[in-house]
Amino acid sequence: MVRGNRNLQHVVGRHLEFAALTGNEARGLEILSGHAGWLLDEEHRDFLVGAVMMLRRLAAMGHHDVLLPVSGADTRTGSSGMTLEDVLAHLEDRFTTIIRRFDERNGSSVESDRIAALLVRDPYCRLDLD
Repeated sequence: MVRGNRNLQHVVGRHLEFAALTGNEARGLEILSGHAGWLLDEEHRDFLVGAVMMLRRLAAMGHHDVLLPVSGADTRTGSSGMTLEDVLAHLEDRFTTIIRRFDERNGSSVESDRIAALLVRDPYCRLDLD
C-alpha cells in the first residue's frame, strides 16, 4: 500500500527510522532500494530524516561504497547508481536546508534540535525480524 505512494513518504521515513533504531539495517537498505527514486528529488522532512538515519547507520558499519540504484545517477559515466556516501552527502545537505527554513519560519530551533538529537542515537537494540 505504501510502496511508491509519494503521499505516504512520512510513513516510509518513519519505517526507515524504526529500522535504524532497531539495528535492522538489512531491512532499511531494502526499503531504501524500493524507494531509490525518491532519494534525490524529495523534500518530505520525515522521509529525508529516516533515509539519513539509515544511511548513517550503514556508513558507520563500513558500507560507504555500496551502490544505491538512484534515479538521476550520473549518466555520463554509465553508472546505474550512486555510492551510499554520495547519496548521504546529498540528503544531509537537502534536509539541513529544509529544516533551517522550517525553524526560520517558526522562529525557533525546536525542529533542528529534535532532529539533531535523533540523528546521533545509536540503535536501541538489535532485532532479528527476518
